[in-house]
Amino acid sequence: MKHMIRLGVFGLTALLSGVTSQSTVQAALITDQQQTAEVATINQVGGTALLDAAGNVIRQLPYGSCWQVDQVATDSNGAHYLSLGGHQYISTAAATVTGTGFFTVAAQAMQDVITIDQHNAYTVNSAGQKVQTLPDGSQWRINAAAATADGETYYLIGADQYVAADLGTLQSAETQLTLTNNENDGIVTVTAADGAVLVNHNEQTLRTLPAGSQWQTKRIAVDGRGRIYDCLGGDQFVASSAVSIRYPAVYGIFTHAPVTANGVFTVTKENVFAVSRTGKPIQHLTSGSQWRVVGTAIAADSHVYYQISTDQYVAADEGQIVYD
Repeated sequence: MKHMIRLGVFGLTALLSGVTSQSTVQAALITDQQQTAEVATINQVGGTALLDAAGNVIRQLPYGSCWQVDQVATDSNGAHYLSLGGHQYISTAAATVTGTGFFTVAAQAMQDVITIDQHNAYTVNSAGQKVQTLPDGSQWRINAAAATADGETYYLIGADQYVAADLGTLQSAETQLTLTNNENDGIVTVTAADGAVLVNHNEQTLRTLPAGSQWQTKRIAVDGRGRIYDCLGGDQFVASSAVSIRYPAVYGIFTHAPVTANGVFTVTKENVFAVSRTGKPIQHLTSGSQWRVVGTAIAADSHVYYQISTDQYVAADEGQIVYD
């Protein structure tokens, strides 16, 4: 039986008082929306999973991190969840909810693009703390808009990352391509028999790439309809559905070089092995053992791995990580 998320009209205090365990969400059904501007602080030492509406794990939210709550949800079994915006959820059992944060008007969903046109622009989290610098000219997909007590509008462009509206120019996302943070370093081959249309970020046709031709790509972009494109450099994009991709042998089973990360990974399962970048098992990791994490990488099958040595990786679902 599918567990259905429903956004309900419940008070957070009442919800939290009766929750003792986390259920797995398997499908979403959005109904009435209750807005709130409260803040959830992750209270589980090992962090907690951020889920999409189908119950898939998006990533791990670290212990002590704070997130703006915009709605409250339940599944068909009565388990309760907090919506962090953009169809992202955490169990109410995994967080402590406190009063309003930096934003006093909860995020309202929107699907546009902001182009940064100011120097030294940066994002803030739901507590108003600086998170990340945004380059002048960079483009970001907007998931929602929120407002502060003084009426200043901010756009949600990532998990608990907001940018002030006056730091950029708003554009419609329907005909705009926006680069994501996902690296995709590889060689694409045009597989469509009639070739593949090369477009710019406005989806204006530049020319047609012939069938069988090969091109270097390093980044992924999406348009307002959720279609994925491979960036071929500069302002040139090709639909991923029209090409196949081959990753450099240097990355082995991974789609890119490891991204720096710091934390401690605890093995919680039996018969776990660290593998090399080629996927070959090279070391048995006993259940309960702990390993220093120095990076993360994503395999071609979308599984996340933690780098624990120069050429040793362990699958993220084989244990739990606590970030420094």
